[in-house]
Amino acid sequence: MSADRLVTEFRPALDRESYFLAAYELIGEAGCDGLTIAALCEQLGVTKGSFYYHFADLPEFVTAFATRWQGWLQHLIEAYLAEPDPMRRLELLTNSHIVTMIGAEPAIRAWGRTEPAVAAATRAVDESVKRFGLETIGPIVGDHETAAMLTRMSLALLIGMQQRQDDVDLALSIGTAQCDGDDVGRHETESNPGDRLAVRGLHRTHLLTVTRPKV
Repeated sequence: MSADRLVTEFRPALDRESYFLAAYELIGEAGCDGLTIAALCEQLGVTKGSFYYHFADLPEFVTAFATRWQGWLQHLIEAYLAEPDPMRRLELLTNSHIVTMIGAEPAIRAWGRTEPAVAAATRAVDESVKRFGLETIGPIVGDHETAAMLTRMSLALLIGMQQRQDDVDLALSIGTAQCDGDDVGRHETESNPGDRLAVRGLHRTHLLTVTRPKV
């Protein structure tokens, strides 16, 4: 084997984020069972040596992916909470709810029933959603208990809608139109400029990320 071929075969390609995005797309297309090292490498056009440069094995990758997914959604929620007006904050969430319904989102939540790392990430995201509900709905209704109840109902509704393809298709058609002219386009934070997780998979023609509301 020539020196040039050795360099090509074992040179690390891309970065960890590229693998996370590829995994998100694979999960959206085939569920968690479709996430394998071979499938990831095929998706990215690299050798397994590239994968093992970034991750020790598939379990380590799954844990890292779950952490990345959790961080993405929590950054998204924090971006909404940066808007001081609760009504405007709620409008931003409503207009971009499609982000949490398409791509791999339904499959990731289902995966959490059998994968501990994903289950922990899902619980953490749900706690952030509950915090958003209390801090947003609370000032609007003026009652903590009512805000808590409405937050639980909204979360249950979202989870239920994620599992129904007709509801996802309806949300996609509405959300695409709403996202075109709103503050939904790119999610940037001071600590992670340009930070994004593409929403791809079930609907490959759409690439959605989220903009931090202007304050």
